[in-house]
Amino acid sequence: MLNKILEYLKKPELYAESTSKFWDDDHISKGMLEAHLHPTWDAATRNYKFVDNSVEWISKLAPSEKYKKLLDLGCGPGLYAERFVKKGYKLTGVDFSKRSIEYAKEKAKEKALDIEYIYKNYLQIDY
Repeated sequence: MLNKILEYLKKPELYAESTSKFWDDDHISKGMLEAHLHPTWDAATRNYKFVDNSVEWISKLAPSEKYKKLLDLGCGPGLYAERFVKKGYKLTGVDFSKRSIEYAKEKAKEKALDIEYIYKNYLQIDY
């Protein structure tokens, strides 16, 4: 028991890669989702007015008639994805927060939006 406690007290190497799934920590992922979904905060996602303006701007630069597919890396709970699908794009969203992906899938199903969501670290995908 004492060895286990001493192991927990060891400081990690500076800049050592973590072995924990930070984004799937229950407390962190709950707070992140709350921050994503607050319409006026510029926290996990920008405020909804900014998101709407960004979608409008990107849609003008790359209209869905010409650019059919979008890949949203780090899609979180799908706030951009939903807006882009409504503009005619085929969307795939990737995020490594299980809570955010589950939320995004649930909302897409509720709203009958055809969005593919993938729970994965986008740095580890074989594109």
